[in-house]
Amino acid sequence: MGIVFASCKKDEPEVINADDFTASTGAMLRDGNVLGTINASTNKGTLTYTLASQSIAGAITVNASTGQIVVADSDNFYEVYCRLNSVKTFTAEVFISNGSISKTIKVTIELKMEDCKG
Repeated sequence: MGIVFASCKKDEPEVINADDFTASTGAMLRDGNVLGTINASTNKGTLTYTLASQSIAGAITVNASTGQIVVADSDNFYEVYCRLNSVKTFTAEVFISNGSISKTIKVTIELKMEDCKG
């Protein structure tokens, strides 16, 4: 008589690890400037990135497959920060998903006043 051992390995739970994104830059940006890339990973599937909200409408975009944050409309940064002097910190939220689970992170970009022409 033999003994058979069967293991019941539990599936590892799906996780998304992602850090909030913080950067510092001048207000004199150009369309297409890369501000950085979101640091995120998952143990299952492929991540997708979606811009959920932003404090200056249309200012940035997020690459859906890489998480790269890019200036979409530099005039928006300049107008709101330099001319109106109403925003010193740009904020946004990015939704990250692997198809099954998701996580939302914060994006914070400090704008430097010395780049404004007086």
